[in-house]
Amino acid sequence: MPVTVENRMLNRASLPTSREVDGVGVAPQQAARRAFWRTEWFLFLLFVGSNLLLFGIFSYWPMLSNLYLSLTRWDMISPVKTFVGPANFAYLLNDNTFRAVLRNLAVFTAGAVGGSLVLGLATALLLNQKLRWRNGARAVLFAPTLLSGAAIESQEMQAFFADNLNFRSAVEQLALTEPQDSARVFIPNGDQIIGGGLERITINLEDPQVVFDDVANTLTQEAQPVIEAIAALG
Repeated sequence: MPVTVENRMLNRASLPTSREVDGVGVAPQQAARRAFWRTEWFLFLLFVGSNLLLFGIFSYWPMLSNLYLSLTRWDMISPVKTFVGPANFAYLLNDNTFRAVLRNLAVFTAGAVGGSLVLGLATALLLNQKLRWRNGARAVLFAPTLLSGAAIESQEMQAFFADNLNFRSAVEQLALTEPQDSARVFIPNGDQIIGGGLERITINLEDPQVVFDDVANTLTQEAQPVIEAIAALG
């Protein structure tokens, strides 16, 4: 009996000691976890905070400032800004010129975005059909995106160029492509006028200087209504 009671007493006495030992073992782990999360949070603020600060200074603050200025009457010289509320917006909505510009912008945006989507989808569907020269058309369309300078200079690509001269010529012309000039875009029939002049030189073998002068005069005459229309808008 004395031995049993003594063992129980020893076991009870050892329990707090065991818990204290476990507690000593757990506390550093919790401290390490807290330090880890604090470090991660600090790194997050370090990398993201600078970007948010720059966005706030150069993007969000000017937007909020412009929003406030749109509610005031100010000539940008006087130090006094008179608060007028939505009166500026009411003035714009009642202005015929502003409504025309807004309508043209909406039509242009819808046509540009919708037209590009429809044209891109139609081109993709067309190139997916079993048509003649389909692979060649695909190569010409996607070559600027898929082919890099290193790939073009590779031995495999040079061998392919040697067997497909037309494809090589198309790829070499990509570096010479440029945006369309204003005469082709804004002058009515500008592309046909310029193309017709080039045909007169290359096919009819006419004097280039005479043809260029003739094309320049024609473009000037065709551009006059466009210039008058733009001047009327101003």
